[in-house]
Amino acid sequence: MGGYGRSMLDEVIAGTEQVIGTGIAGCTLLLGLAFALATHRHLAQRLGWSRWPTLGALAFGMPIVALTLMPLGPIEPMGVARFRLHHFLVEARHLPWHHFDGLGANAERLANLALYVPAAFFLTVACRRVWPAVLLGPAVSLLAELVQSFDSWRSPDPQDLVHNALGAWIGAVAGLLVTVSRISVERVQSRVYPEADRNLNTFEKGVGGGHQGLDVPGLSGDQHRADHLGRQHALPQRAGVSGGGLLR
Repeated sequence: MGGYGRSMLDEVIAGTEQVIGTGIAGCTLLLGLAFALATHRHLAQRLGWSRWPTLGALAFGMPIVALTLMPLGPIEPMGVARFRLHHFLVEARHLPWHHFDGLGANAERLANLALYVPAAFFLTVACRRVWPAVLLGPAVSLLAELVQSFDSWRSPDPQDLVHNALGAWIGAVAGLLVTVSRISVERVQSRVYPEADRNLNTFEKGVGGGHQGLDVPGLSGDQHRADHLGRQHALPQRAGVSGGGLLR
């Protein structure tokens, strides 16, 4: 009877730890999303990135952080953690890299791959460079596996690292294709409206210089500004077309 009661108590404690861990992960995700909403505009302006893709990169990066920090059990002693890390490295050395028996047959592998795709995609579109996602994907995944080596109910898996990195690279390639397409469209549009582009530049200089600029008879200063601001909205966005690199 005493053994049965102790077993029941252990199950209750284990279930409580799981509930607490899930709650911590949920709170981390909500706080992360609030942080992304509050800081994405300032971060985009500071780094010279596109605003909405920056928000997407932050928002889809938060589930990765939440799942990594989700505690599913008590922290083990440092010696046990070192042993688990050593076991992870040994498994990585003997991993059959040349063969994976069906990615779609394992839902966990597919989820690990899909987890990193949107964050890498939006990161590439935001900064218009492919190397941050290519490098950060495997680095973040490796950090997550190292963190899991200290959790008693979770263990690092070399195949998770492979699928996370593959997902990040897929997202980076997709973001690269979208970025190249956007830049090509912007360049074509800038060639279609070269005269309007020059008029807009002249008007912008006139506004900055005070009384100089384009002079349209019959329009007051405010009407003149409103007319050209209306033309400005009709022109293509030229951000990133000149002076920017894609793979810098």
